[in-house]
Amino acid sequence: MEDKVEKIELSDYEKEQAAIRLLKKLENKLYSDNYSVARKTAYNLSWLQEDGMEILEKALFGKTQGQTKHAAAYGLRSMRGRMKAQALKVLYRGLIDDSDQVKRVCQNTFELLKHRYSKKHGPGRQNPYSQIQIRAVPPKKRPNRQDRQPRRPDRQFNRR
Repeated sequence: MEDKVEKIELSDYEKEQAAIRLLKKLENKLYSDNYSVARKTAYNLSWLQEDGMEILEKALFGKTQGQTKHAAAYGLRSMRGRMKAQALKVLYRGLIDDSDQVKRVCQNTFELLKHRYSKKHGPGRQNPYSQIQIRAVPPKKRPNRQDRQPRRPDRQFNRR
């Protein structure tokens, strides 16, 4: 027997409502006490372009915990594509913010970005460890049997 699954077409209104529920759920996870969950959520929000950036910006400049601000900055620096320049503008705006905590978070983020794009770690550089060649280990130099001194007869067997 074949099971036929009917596809249910959602209206535009239902799609918008589902998207709003998803964004609310992600926003609540961003404010989580678990830093790992907040960071993963910030990364997921970075893929949502304008909506994600709006939530991350609100978390960075709002009255939130320090770990939420760090997670939001992580999400902003993880932005890709056309939103990357706007995310950097938001982080620059954080450097001149009145809050010392926001300033520190943004300074730390720019230090991390500078380290990512430095010549040492920049794109196009190969890992120096990937160029190491594996060589054969030379055998130990042991004298031939003929070259060694003959065993003494009393030491042939280990007697106790």
